[in-house]
Order: sequence, then structure tokens, then C-alpha cells
Amino acid sequence: MIIVYFKCNGGVVPNKRQTFKSSTHENTGAPITEVQLNVTREEVQELPGSEKYRCECVAWNKRGAKRSQTAIVEVAYLKKYFEQSPYTKSVEMDSQTELRCIPPDGIPMPVISWVRDGRTIDPKRDPNYIITADGHLLIAQTRLSDMGNYSCVAENIASRRVSEPALLTVYDDGFCEQTQ
Repeated sequence: MIIVYFKCNGGVVPNKRQTFKSSTHENTGAPITEVQLNVTREEVQELPGSEKYRCECVAWNKRGAKRSQTAIVEVAYLKKYFEQSPYTKSVEMDSQTELRCIPPDGIPMPVISWVRDGRTIDPKRDPNYIITADGHLLIAQTRLSDMGNYSCVAENIASRRVSEPALLTVYDDGFCEQTQ
């Protein structure tokens, strides 16, 4: 027999607040016990000062007890305003260009993506687009077809924010050769 439970901030969480699921491992037939705990925003926020809400999972059987690593539970959020939205710009065809985006603060840190004229940009499908580790959009070799309105999208489990659009204009600065 195995007993599994959560301890949060030093106290054992009552069974009625935990969801239990039992199954067996498909290859070995060993018993599996899963326990889930939903923590409310109020529980996390009612702690005084800067104290963190901490939980750990404890499993116990006749051979002893094992504890998980302690998890710190925080309230997810995503602020409304971008620290830096992309700027409208005009660039020469075939040049490299960068549209900068610094997303709003959030926990967990937001994932950044980009849209052009309302369509999500997929760098895997078009390698001319690169989303940098810090969320900026690089266009390796700007084409006339890259003209449009670009917005930065910041998203986490709490919310999704879309920046104001920036118009990218691409011009061809080619010169006409006279033929004789």
C-alpha cells in the first residue's frame, strides 16, 4: 500500500482538497498513484509579506517515505503594456532589418511570437524570419512581399497581449541603366 499527499507551507493538505487517480504501469503492471492539488489565488496571496507559498509531494510505503523537490507557487500574470513595441520603418529591399519588441512583465515569462497583417509568422516555414531569444524579429533579406503591419504577441497562461502594429515599408532603390 502507498500513501501520497501534499504538504504546503508546513501543513498536510486535507485529502478532500486533493484529486487521486490510480492506474497500473502498462509494461510492468506496477501500481501508479497520481495526486493533484489545485491551489487558489487567495491561498497564495494571503501569506504575509514576501513569504512564498511552498508545496511538496510526499509518498510513503512500507519501505519509507520520499519527498519531491519543494515547488514555489506564484500567481500568474501578464501586465498590459509592452516595455517597447515595434516601430514603423522603411527599409531597402534585400537589406536585413530588425523589429524590436520588449514584452510586458509576467509570470511565467511570456512567450513571444509575431504576426504580419493578422497572420502568425512561422520561422520554421519561412527561414527568412528569425525570432531572437529576446523576442525581436529579424528579417534576413527584406523582400517587397514583407511589407505590412507587424505586431508582437506576448502570451503566458495568464493572458495574451498584442502590441500596436508597426508598418514595414520596403522600397527598391535600384537604379535604371540607360541602354544605347
